[in-house]
This record gives sequence, structure tokens and C-alpha cells, in this order.
Amino acid sequence: MISYIVEGDVEPLIKLAKSSSVDAAETAVAALANLLFDPFIAAEALAEDVVSALTRVLAEGTSEGKQNASRALHQLLKQFPVGDVLKGNAQCRFTVLALVDSLRAMDMDGTDAADTLGAIALLVRTKQGVNFTYPPWLALGEIPSSLELLIYCLAEGPPLVQDKAIEILSRLCGDQPAVLGDLLFANSRSIVSLANRIINSSSSEVKVGGAALLICAAKEKKGLSMDSLDSSGYLKPLIYSLVDMVKQSCNCSSLDIEVFATKGFMERNAFQEVDVFDIPDPATVLGGTVALWLLSVIASFHSKSKLTVMEAGGLEALCNKLARHTSNPQVY
Repeated sequence: MISYIVEGDVEPLIKLAKSSSVDAAETAVAALANLLFDPFIAAEALAEDVVSALTRVLAEGTSEGKQNASRALHQLLKQFPVGDVLKGNAQCRFTVLALVDSLRAMDMDGTDAADTLGAIALLVRTKQGVNFTYPPWLALGEIPSSLELLIYCLAEGPPLVQDKAIEILSRLCGDQPAVLGDLLFANSRSIVSLANRIINSSSSEVKVGGAALLICAAKEKKGLSMDSLDSSGYLKPLIYSLVDMVKQSCNCSSLDIEVFATKGFMERNAFQEVDVFDIPDPATVLGGTVALWLLSVIASFHSKSKLTVMEAGGLEALCNKLARHTSNPQVY
């Protein structure tokens, strides 16, 4: 059926999606969610302001309707700049919070949760610009319950869901470290999940974001966080993984890992004494530097951790990084 739909044929569906009946709108949105992967259909739907219909279903629809609206938005956000899909701060803020709220009724093991988190991840990467006077991820910090939902996804979801949750949450490391630390510690499974994804994820962004989030947790409850990692059996492999990140960063000539965080972190700390528990801005440091910060926290926990760092080659990696920094002060 989809192969026979051409530009213009989708217009009745868009009109139905804008119907005053929420039930009718949900029916149309369910169909559109399966069609918007096509760039021509997506472009026509966007031109016809289908987004207003999608946000309405997100606000007023059933759980199933919200899932379909989330899928449809995800398709649009994958194909068009956020500023072309959402107009202004208010619509963007509502969409971010509505998408997070829709996770409440979703099965973490299903594709809907991953799609919804994918849409949120695309939104929170958006920086200030013509259409937005503040980054969309700031909305998450305004509503603590939204962060709790994301941390639940991190703690209980499958790897794909966990990775998306890390990508989203890590954007707040520079602005909300204490809040994140408290929430992570309140759900001990999230601490273990972070370690697991740092060790096993193939994504540099996930590794760096996960390390930054663990620093947030350690800032609030270092001993208890380290105890949780030690008792889970993840502490030693985590140390080896972090040392590998440091080694890999020594082969990088430029910033190859970008996890968006507030530039306000740099402004707040420009004239402040650096402390081991200051939260790094992942947008301005290499993954190896974030890994070093976390290794310093772990090594200060007990002597066993220091020995593991040495066994993993941590001192050699640190010396190489220092030598590289000495020869090129512009490299972090």
C-alpha cells in the first residue's frame, strides 16, 4: 500500500489528523507514523503543519495515540532540522516534556520506548538559535519527574534504551549535577547500568556521557556509589574500560566526542579553583579527560582501586597524555 502513495495522496490523512475528534486524529496519526519515513511524504506533511496535530495527540490522546505521535515526530526529526519541525521555545518545551511523559505507559523492551527516546535525543542536541532562545534540554531540568522517568529507562531498559537515556541525561551534567547525582543514587540499578554501558557500548558518546553521569553520582555519594559498583562486579572492568578511553584519546588530534552540555559550566568555573568533583563539560573535553576525572575518583576510594588502575596501564596512559599535552598545549 505504501508504495502506491504519492505526493498529494497523504493530504486527506493530514486533514483527518487535524480533525476536532481526538479519536479520528489518532487514527490518522497511526497511519502517518508508518508513512513519514518517506522524504516526499514527510516534506508534504511538514508543509501542511502536521506537527500541530501530532502535539495535540501527545497532549490529549490515549497511550497508544501518544506512542504513534512520538514515532511520527521521530521520523520528522530524523529528516529535518529541529527548527523546521518545531516553532519556538513554547512548542519545543511542550514536546520535550510530553514525549518524556509518554514513556510512563510504554514497555521498555518495545520499539516505542526507543523511538520516543530517539526523538528526545534529537531535540536535546539542539542549541540556541533563531527559533530557540534557550536549549530544549533545559525543560528537563524544570520538571524533576521527567528526569526520574529517564533514569528509570536507564536502570530498567534494554541496551538501546539505556544508551538513548544516557545521551539525553548527559546534556544536564554541567547544569544539574547535584540533581542528577541524587536521582542516580536513589536508583542503584542506574549506577550499575552506567558502568555496563561504558564497558560494553560501541558509542563514544555513550561512554563519555556515562562517565560524566557517574561523576555526578560520585560527587553526591562517592563511597556508596563505589560500593555499588564494587559489589556488582563492574568496578574492575570499568577501570580497564576507562583506561582504554584515555589511551584512545592520546591518538586523537581533535575533539572527536561531543556530548552537549551548557556553556555556562565554563563561565561559572573560569575563575574558580578546580576540584576533583567539578563536573566536566563533555562538549569541551576529550573522552580521555572525562575518563581521567572518573579514574581519579575511583582511585581515591581505596587502595585496591589504585592497584587496578596501575594493572590496567593507567599510569602509562596518563604519562602519554601529559607528554602529548606538553608538546601541544592546545590539546586537552
